[in-house]
Amino acid sequence: MSHVPEFNAVIVEMGERIRQLENAIASTQRTASYHPLWSTVTRPPKESIPAPETVVRGVSDLGDAVDLKLTYDKELTDSNEALCSTRRNCRFSPTSSQAKGASDSGPLESTRVSIAGITESFPFASDQNPKWDADVALEQLFTQLPPETRAWSLCEIYYRNGCWSGMPLVQSETVELLNLVYHGSDHHRPAATTMQMAVLFLIFALGSLVDLDLPANSSESDHYFDLAVAAMSIQSLFDDPTVVTVQALALLACYYTYGKFTVEGGWSVISMASSISERLNLHRDSLDSDRSQALFWETYSLESNYGHTLGHPTVTLLSNISCPYPPDEAPETQPFVKIFSGYRQARWAFTKEIVAPVLEAFFNDYETELRRDLEPGSQS
Repeated sequence: MSHVPEFNAVIVEMGERIRQLENAIASTQRTASYHPLWSTVTRPPKESIPAPETVVRGVSDLGDAVDLKLTYDKELTDSNEALCSTRRNCRFSPTSSQAKGASDSGPLESTRVSIAGITESFPFASDQNPKWDADVALEQLFTQLPPETRAWSLCEIYYRNGCWSGMPLVQSETVELLNLVYHGSDHHRPAATTMQMAVLFLIFALGSLVDLDLPANSSESDHYFDLAVAAMSIQSLFDDPTVVTVQALALLACYYTYGKFTVEGGWSVISMASSISERLNLHRDSLDSDRSQALFWETYSLESNYGHTLGHPTVTLLSNISCPYPPDEAPETQPFVKIFSGYRQARWAFTKEIVAPVLEAFFNDYETELRRDLEPGSQS
């Protein structure tokens, strides 16, 4: 307590010096404006103000959104950096393929728009809701569909050249999706959901990627990949996931591992798909849908193979799986390519009997880890 007077004297002296500094700064100003930082009154933090309705409506027109571009690009960059801080190569951007020297002069090169350009054109809701207007955004994606003949051709190329390591959709599902998108709508309004559109665009992207008549890593595959990711960004993936969500993520993981990105990126995405499939109880035997059972085994096989390559565990333990193998798809429901009977079951059995046990043997069981934690000096 004996030092209190000295402290008070120092504080008074510092306050006087601050006032002298403020006076000196004020005397150098040619105007009489008062800087808000000179105020000694504590000001509450500002609340975010919703964008005016005119600005909100203007976002729907990409040509009128020039003034918003810098702010939008900064927010998009920040979000991408937050998502991909640990995996620089795992990003929703077409530039990584270009960084590998994959460039071509295809017909889409001059008109190609990235994920930022696509989502920037999505209009916000008219009630100033921060979410995009999903219906209008879906209509914009609907206009980006290829001609129906090209769509069927890309699906056939995908099933002939690109589905052998993972087939989240059987051929009959893809046919139903094509008919739904191209013939199930009125007045050019898509009948499919945003996630179904993402699935279809990803099949187009994979088909373009494995099309032997196109250059490697063609711009057409980048174009459909951007559209698929834009469709997946319209609504939340995790609020109300469905089987279609698992299909989209599994296809996205396949795209990551087909040479344009990295296996690490594919494993990150397929792990999310596996988590959602377990959340939907696809690994249980209570389901009577052959498609759901096939989707689970495709997802589990992809995750096991990627995890075996990288030394990562799977989300679902083999002991928790009771889902049976579904029967083969009937030959009359395979319009693109006839798959040999028993091929998929053999691939799933290889994962279940060989890959998965080896992968789970990499890691200690819970009792071993608990015993290590209880050993003296383990917490140091």
